[in-house]
Amino acid sequence: YCCHILHTTDDSALLQLDYPSLKQHLLSALTAVAERKKIVILVDALDQFSNSQELRQLDWLHDQLIPSRVKIIYSCLPGREDIFRKRNTEVFRLDILTQEAVKQAAVGIASSMHKELTDDALSLLANKKDSLGNHVCCLPIYLVSLMELLCSFDSDDFAQIAAAQERCRITAA
Repeated sequence: YCCHILHTTDDSALLQLDYPSLKQHLLSALTAVAERKKIVILVDALDQFSNSQELRQLDWLHDQLIPSRVKIIYSCLPGREDIFRKRNTEVFRLDILTQEAVKQAAVGIASSMHKELTDDALSLLANKKDSLGNHVCCLPIYLVSLMELLCSFDSDDFAQIAAAQERCRITAA
């Protein structure tokens, strides 16, 4: 992701930087990009870092004087909010969305991007489960991420998906 922010496809130069230099390079890039647009950094599953040393390695991101147009969102499982108290960070609890709320949010997000979802697509979003049987789109951050990706597709993309599905059906038969 550093390469995306730095507008480069050559990550080999970044990989050669030591950790302090990489931090400074990223901070400089964030500052430059934030002059033109807002940036949101998502650090998911902060509570699942394996030890407190890994968490301390992220402190620089929170402690630096980052531009006001850069926002950092950390996520964790319910009941693990204690890790944020040390960071002097506001804590907001996002409740799990009901299937109806998933549909309403999806329609709103699609509408804001001048897109429209079919009833089948809405049903699929509301009922999609992961391998453990949990509803995938019931977490707001995942629903928003999925909708942004979904709304970036055009009719050609959907035609290619349908063709691939058809090839899979023929192969399976």
